Amino acid sequence: MTLVSIIIPYYNNEDTIAEAIISALEQTHENIEVIVVDDGSDMPLTNILPDELTKLSNVKLLRQQNTGPSGARNFGAKHGNGEFLVFMDADDRLASNYISSCINVFTEKKNISLVYSEASFFGNMVGKWELPPYEFETFMYHNCIPIYAMIKRQHFFSVGMFDYNLTYLEDWDLWLRIINRFGGVYRIPAVLYFYRRHAHNKSLTKQNDQSNNSMYEKSQLYIFHKNFEIYKNAGINIVDSIGNIQHYKDRYFHMRKKYYNIWYKKLFYRLKKRRP
Repeated sequence: MTLVSIIIPYYNNEDTIAEAIISALEQTHENIEVIVVDDGSDMPLTNILPDELTKLSNVKLLRQQNTGPSGARNFGAKHGNGEFLVFMDADDRLASNYISSCINVFTEKKNISLVYSEASFFGNMVGKWELPPYEFETFMYHNCIPIYAMIKRQHFFSVGMFDYNLTYLEDWDLWLRIINRFGGVYRIPAVLYFYRRHAHNKSLTKQNDQSNNSMYEKSQLYIFHKNFEIYKNAGINIVDSIGNIQHYKDRYFHMRKKYYNIWYKKLFYRLKKRRP
């Protein structure tokens, strides 16, 4: 059975990391390894996790000085042995059949380099995450594929892993390079990933405040410059496409914010906010 490495960067997620690991271990696909990378947290994993998790043979606990999510994911991948890689966040959860569903797609469909599923929110907010469908033209201007996509290990290292220079949009940069080199994308039409929303971050997007929006735009320009040849070969002139960049950005955020436009969900959060 194909070995899959599930890599989880951990940075001060002591309240949620055990839940994330357990969801990774409870996969119907039995041949997995879970690699947790402590990226210089204040509280080491060994002080948080129960012994029954730390002693499992298919759980690897690694620790390094803080380098950020890109560095932590790369470090975990280097210590993994799986033919396929999945990167999940330390406060999220996988459905028990996520790994098996992705493997089935890779087995049944040829020329696929990246597989992911639909997702739902939980925690401070509930409901389906309205991800835009993957379209090549739209994707070239804005990411629509979350971090938890399954990819082939060989592809990951062939394109140079995550870019250490990026702390924002690093997944989009990686997906661009993989899709450009190796081909197709498939989204499983089922909710198999659960994305936690915290009380301190109630926005569907993380680009709402000015500082984050500036970081987003700087990262986007860096990615355009770095991957210039990819855009050129796709027949996309970046200079002439600035208007399209804003158009696709607005379209993407509009689709994500549709969640808030349903009256009963607005009422739910208004009432929840009033509770002591």
